[in-house]
Amino acid sequence: MPVNPDNSKVTEKLIKTAIVHKSLIGIRKKYDALFNQSINGLAYCKIVFDDNNQPIDYVFLEVNAAFEKQTGLKKENVVGKHATQIIPNIKNSAFDFINIYSKVALTGEPVETYQEDLKRWHAVYVVSPKKTFFLSLFTDITKRKQAEETLAYHADLLSKVHEALVGIDSNYIITYWNKAAEEIFGWTKEEALGKNSEELLQTKIEGSSSVEGIAKLLAEGHYEGEVQYLRKDGEYFFADVNAVTIKDANGKLQGIMTVARDITERKHMEAKLEGYSKHLEDLVEDRTKQLRDAERLAAIGQTAAMVGHDIRNPLQAIAGDLYLLDCDIASLPKDRPKKSLLESVKNIQDNLMYIAKIIEDLQDYSRVIQPCIEKISFEKVIAEVMLIVPIADNLQVVIDVAKGFPEFTSDYSMLKRALSNLVHNAVQAMPKGGKLTISAYKKNGNVFFSVEDTGVGIPEEIKPKLFQPMVTTKSRGQGLGLAVVKRLVEALNGKISFESQEGKGTTFIVRLPPSPKKIDSKWMFK
Repeated sequence: MPVNPDNSKVTEKLIKTAIVHKSLIGIRKKYDALFNQSINGLAYCKIVFDDNNQPIDYVFLEVNAAFEKQTGLKKENVVGKHATQIIPNIKNSAFDFINIYSKVALTGEPVETYQEDLKRWHAVYVVSPKKTFFLSLFTDITKRKQAEETLAYHADLLSKVHEALVGIDSNYIITYWNKAAEEIFGWTKEEALGKNSEELLQTKIEGSSSVEGIAKLLAEGHYEGEVQYLRKDGEYFFADVNAVTIKDANGKLQGIMTVARDITERKHMEAKLEGYSKHLEDLVEDRTKQLRDAERLAAIGQTAAMVGHDIRNPLQAIAGDLYLLDCDIASLPKDRPKKSLLESVKNIQDNLMYIAKIIEDLQDYSRVIQPCIEKISFEKVIAEVMLIVPIADNLQVVIDVAKGFPEFTSDYSMLKRALSNLVHNAVQAMPKGGKLTISAYKKNGNVFFSVEDTGVGIPEEIKPKLFQPMVTTKSRGQGLGLAVVKRLVEALNGKISFESQEGKGTTFIVRLPPSPKKIDSKWMFK
């Protein structure tokens, strides 16, 4: 049967169509398998335009199983629906879905956005297989974003803590540096990150070296202690440090996290408190000693007050008998026995004067002083003192009262007592002879007098406590003379000082007001 050419063409066309259809069916099957089995969410959509050809919406044509899982939307509730139906407030979203997807449908641009209605983050990639159509491939990254937000939140918290937080990796490179670290160490975050911690953070570890401290940290996994860090400005500061090592499951060092708190102010306060404590201990010790001395002197004073009168009476009787004996001896002819008797009488008189002085010192130091203010002629005071203080023949005495030295008001007996003690001390300081100078002058409205000797001088260790009772440089004596002088002078509103050099002599200087306004007499053992 002859073949009709037209039928032959039709048949060929049908065959080709069948082949293409079969091919398309195979491609569609492969496409469907790829589309539905993808672990990424896929949505095939078509843009919807208004009469002015402006994009106003898009329609979901197909979605896969991953889409349902990642969005929580069921396929039967999505396919064939407009986006505005699925996401009612899509047009109010910060991300302009419709316009951007319309553009992406033609050009294909990857975007990352947050779908507010779905409360999830998706990394989205959009391509256009056909004009006005687009295929959206997206991956749920909500957990990653939540983790990033959590990390950002904690990073913000860490940046606000008052302790310096320093992260260091296994190569000792600084990887974390918060705001407090900037303030405490002085280096900014930009200056610190990436730097070698051993070079940037130079330390002095209390009780050990820096190397020993790091060795302990690596061996035990943690370190607690006080460290002195070098600040950027070159000054060291104290820090209370807690450091821990971070290791993997195999025990390999991953890094070190250090927390440092500046305790420089606390250390300074501790040092001050320690100084105050030591000073307080010294004050307590000194005051205790003063009280003991006061108690002892009080007992001595009470004893002196009780027996002083009884001792003075026999002393006066002895002094009277010695005077008569001296007169009787004077009438004897000059011979060796007479000379010996006179020397004996002189020795007895000297010792009587010494005993009397001890009693006077005790009574002067222990009793309440009641000054009697009157006009004073200092030249008269000097004259009386020179009569009662024995002056050896090997001493040169110089009296230097400034011309026009005025009369002033004070207590005559107290002033004489103070001057006699100073002169007596000066004489005793020159056993081998020397020069005694008594001076008086007026300066800046005050009255000054001084007693200077060229004697042995005062040892350095004695100077700080020279005016304390029971302190003396002499082999004989109770050490009350200068303490009595100080008390008498201060009772007259005056001051006493001294200058001395061993082997060259001593000068005592007394300053008195010309007219004391008020005399404080109600004190003892000061």
